[in-house]
Amino acid sequence: MEQYLKIREAMNKIITKMKSGENTKSNMDKYFDLRAQLFIVADMYKLHPKDITDSWTIADTVDSGQYHTQGLGATKYAKGHIKLSQLKFQQLGIPSKIEESSWCYNQRNWGGQFNINRHTTFTLFVKCSEDLAELVLLRPINKPDCIKCCEDNQVNPLVY
Repeated sequence: MEQYLKIREAMNKIITKMKSGENTKSNMDKYFDLRAQLFIVADMYKLHPKDITDSWTIADTVDSGQYHTQGLGATKYAKGHIKLSQLKFQQLGIPSKIEESSWCYNQRNWGGQFNINRHTTFTLFVKCSEDLAELVLLRPINKPDCIKCCEDNQVNPLVY
């Protein structure tokens, strides 16, 4: 975890430099090198018993509006996304739960009538620190597990 935090700190310094106008090619190269190291550290991380906490932390949130191009299946694909995120935590044995909330808003269409737009938000809660949650979300899922999770949720794995 210490290695992950050091890399994140170095990345934040580079991002601060780039935002201040020092957007040079060497800064970009350093950023992408650190980003590659971050994925390697995430993949190699082994869970310690002290990493599991008593409190719930929000690890990931996805809204059905993010999959609006899937038409009527937007909610199903949003749920598939959050299930893939949950799978990463389940593989490490970190307790997790998903909460679903719906909300809607009215929008005037071209004819002057109102359309009711219903959205569903899925939130993934885990029992670990925010830093560890970010690290776990960077981990890859092997293809057979990813395909099985997508089949279980009746979504196309090519969308993700």
